[in-house]
Amino acid sequence: RRVLAWSLSLIQRSRPYSARSAPHMTDHEEAQERIAECRRTHSTKLSLSSLSLSVVPDEVFELTWLEHLDLDTCLLAELPYEIGLLSRLTVLDVQNNQLEFLPPDIGVLPNLTELVLNFNKLKILPAEIGQLSNLLVLSVDSNQLSILPKEIGHLVSLTTMVLRGHLGR
Repeated sequence: RRVLAWSLSLIQRSRPYSARSAPHMTDHEEAQERIAECRRTHSTKLSLSSLSLSVVPDEVFELTWLEHLDLDTCLLAELPYEIGLLSRLTVLDVQNNQLEFLPPDIGVLPNLTELVLNFNKLKILPAEIGQLSNLLVLSVDSNQLSILPKEIGHLVSLTTMVLRGHLGR
């Protein structure tokens, strides 16, 4: 038993530090840990999902190699203009937040194939959304949209658009 306990202790000590192993860590501290891990490993995916963040940490925009950014259920009131710095993004998930608008810089994400905006408070989409020529999936379910910009017609690659829960209301 002692050998087994000693072996388990060594395994636990050899594991990389994880934000989940710190029980008293705040959501902001956990976000910083996840960002640091992404930077250290040069991971192309970062999830800050379900962290109570009112703003996207500035350090996220330094991770210019990101391809998948998951910011769902974070209590975000806005998506900063700096989102345009993440030009390699293919997936951006910001559902279940408090977003009322998207910055025009959303249009400078040339590789974006999936944009998930469900369950926010969006009243309008920027015309620049029409510049997302590689966008395959646009999901804006359950927002407060009453009209779509005509530039949506420029999304020639679009295969799926989810609009339930707001248009015509």
